[in-house]
Amino acid sequence: MRRGVREWLVLAGTLVVVFGGLSLFGLMSPDHALRGTYLLGVAMTVAIYALLALGLSVEMGYAGLLNFGHVAFMGLGAYGAAVFVLKQRDAVVPALQGAQPWAFAVIALIALCLGFLVYALALQVAQRFAKRRRVAIGIAAALGLAAAIYAGATMYPLGPRGALNATVFLGVLIGIAASTLAGLVVGLAGLRLREDYLAIATLGFSQVVFLLTLNEADITNGSQGIQSVPRPIFDWATHTQWMKDLAKHWNVLPTGLANAAMGILCVAIAFVLLETLARAPWGRVLKAIREDEDVAASLGKNALLYKLQALMIGSALAAVAGILFIWNVASVVPEDFLAIVTFYSFAILVLGGVGNHKGAIVGAILIWGIFELAGNLTSLPFFTQHHIAFAGPPQAILVGLVLILVVMLRPQGLVGSKEEMSLGK
Repeated sequence: MRRGVREWLVLAGTLVVVFGGLSLFGLMSPDHALRGTYLLGVAMTVAIYALLALGLSVEMGYAGLLNFGHVAFMGLGAYGAAVFVLKQRDAVVPALQGAQPWAFAVIALIALCLGFLVYALALQVAQRFAKRRRVAIGIAAALGLAAAIYAGATMYPLGPRGALNATVFLGVLIGIAASTLAGLVVGLAGLRLREDYLAIATLGFSQVVFLLTLNEADITNGSQGIQSVPRPIFDWATHTQWMKDLAKHWNVLPTGLANAAMGILCVAIAFVLLETLARAPWGRVLKAIREDEDVAASLGKNALLYKLQALMIGSALAAVAGILFIWNVASVVPEDFLAIVTFYSFAILVLGGVGNHKGAIVGAILIWGIFELAGNLTSLPFFTQHHIAFAGPPQAILVGLVLILVVMLRPQGLVGSKEEMSLGK
């Protein structure tokens, strides 16, 4: 059996086992809609941490960069998006309503981003079927242009709801840009020295970000955080009839279904784009730099530039994970972005396999499946008879046991390869 097929089978098997086990625990709930919505919530959490691990996979698995402050970039994306909407909503939303000049610019920006995304994804599919690259580029460009025109036509003119959603979209771009720029700055500070210093720099940076979000009350509202964050996907789900009909057919809440679908779609898009980069010359050069930077430099490759690119891509994915997180919980507080989140990201890669993007998804499914299964153990008769109502110890014990077993029996991870264990040579 080919390695790629085996990896997909492991991914599918992990998905079936974890969500099948959670479904069995969900049978204890008499509310069918509640059971389905619970599983969708777990899927959204898995998607958030899969995105976070995919960003770390680019940095550590391909570039060999140790980023101990990965959660800081997640927090920057979340706070960048939320603070913009909180501070600028009253000023931006009125300016976007109707045919204001601002509205034209924002609609064009949204349409351009959507069109580029459709083009990038369609190009990967078209290249597999079109014999000539020019034909594939033409097909993808036509699809991207059509998507952009459709998006712009449906949004114009922006009403009150559309203007608020467009403001949230601007906040998303600001959050991603802030996190990406921070990755560039931290990389320039740490990568000019040995790789060990990057680990120290990112760890210190995470503490700086945490303290700023905790103490700059005028901007971030301090320890109280930002509440009632607007969620366009929830607004869309509650006002779209076919989504409500589909959710009713599956006996789940439409908001939960739309939320989980958005998270899964973001993971799929990130996976396709990262796999494309990994198989392109860019990915091969990055691995060559990881293995022996001096040899790569002797061949004319700018190691610093490639490492900065990897760090910026990882930071951008962490920002997307942070934005999905605050949309999922409708709030953002400093305690959501503690160092333990970075540990979870590393644990996900260890479980799934370093240097393998499928491993990041497998690890996210497995580790959060363990957390949820352990949390549901407290509903079993043994725990209820002994009045054990908390899930912390079972969760920590099970996660620890699984990590130990994986390291002992398969140190390269569930879908990883032994060749990738040469990290840092």
